[in-house]
Order: sequence, then structure tokens, then C-alpha cells
Amino acid sequence: MTRQSHATRNDEAMKQGWTGLMNSMIGFANASTMFGIQQMQNTLDLITDSRCAVRRFKHTIDSLSRAMSSEIDDPKSSTLENMNRTGENVVRSLASDDDSGQHAHAERSSSHKSAQPSARHTTHSTSHARKRRRSR
Repeated sequence: MTRQSHATRNDEAMKQGWTGLMNSMIGFANASTMFGIQQMQNTLDLITDSRCAVRRFKHTIDSLSRAMSSEIDDPKSSTLENMNRTGENVVRSLASDDDSGQHAHAERSSSHKSAQPSARHTTHSTSHARKRRRSR
């Protein structure tokens, strides 16, 4: 093989590499555009069928997460798994706190309302305190 044919082969491989990369970038840009349009439609669906839209959006996010995760190197993938597990635990904890917290908040609100003095009593007490300060 001559030097010139070897150089030509390298040039062609380089060109194919760049051409392939450009085609990939165009495909990614087109997919991103269509994805954005679809997500705008999904947002409008929230008005008419929120459960379906939430389910569809969750599926989309999970699919994107899986696609990105599949490209992560092994050492980093264990870190990703730990981060995901921690996030799931936080959400689970907040959800259980929220469920019990709503009940406790409702009880506090009803007892707090009954313990609050009426607006008339508060106004009377405030004006009485002002008169006492003036007379001093």
C-alpha cells in the first residue's frame, strides 16, 4: 500500500466520521424539535385529561432517563443508582409526611380557629391598651 492510498483512506474515514457526526446532530435537533412540540401538546392535555397526560409525561421522562443512563460509564452508574435510590426515599418520605401532615394540619386548623379570639374582642383589647398607655 502506498503512502498516498493510505492517506486517502484516512481522509475518507475522517470525512465519514464528520459526516456521520453531522447527520447525528441533525437527527438529534429534529428529534428535540418534535419532542418539544409533543410536550406542548401534552401540556394542553393536562386541561382535558390530567391523569393520562401525567402518565404520558412520566413515561417520557423515564425513557429519557434510561437512554441517558445507558451511556454512563460503569463507575458513575453506581453513583447514579445511589442518587436515584436516595431521591426515591426522599419522595417516599415526603409523600408519607404529606399524607399524615394534611390530617394533622386539618386538626390544628380547626382547633386553632376555635382558640382564636374574635376580631371584635381583639379590637377592643387593642384600643383598651392604647388608652392605658396614654393615661400614663
